[in-house]
Amino acid sequence: MKKRLPSYTLLELVVVMLLTTIVASIVFLTLNILEVSLKKFKSESETLLKMGLLKRLLTQDFLESSQIINITDGLIINTQSGNVIYNFKPTSISRTKAGVADSFYLKTSPLIKKFYSEPIEMPNYIINELNFEIYCKNEVFTYIVKKQYGADMLMSWERDKGTFNEKQ
Repeated sequence: MKKRLPSYTLLELVVVMLLTTIVASIVFLTLNILEVSLKKFKSESETLLKMGLLKRLLTQDFLESSQIINITDGLIINTQSGNVIYNFKPTSISRTKAGVADSFYLKTSPLIKKFYSEPIEMPNYIINELNFEIYCKNEVFTYIVKKQYGADMLMSWERDKGTFNEKQ
């Protein structure tokens, strides 16, 4: 009589291969879902980081400014270290300081520029408040940045009727 060696049947091997295939496909699909979620999270995080940086720079520039001047599609902010120019477009905001440009690709609402609660539309008028909204996915973020001017600036503004005239 022949001695039988212990071994697996063909059916047992097929069942093991089928189970291995099922487990591998579940792992692959899970990794694919995680990759898509990671890309979405990364994109949203980058957008929120840009929005935070824009808010910080705008606030810092407003606080350090001596004058904020309305221009057609943005602002000129006069600081001790030079002018900072902001240009606002519906899909982007650019900031230029000392020849270095920063671009923020964010969807924005039209700007509301004010001088002590009065809307300012005319170019070359000083402002002390900027309001706008940024649209991110299904959320709206409102930005309100204000500047408090000193009495000497206000008296100068009254004398010049609000237009920007550089002192010589």
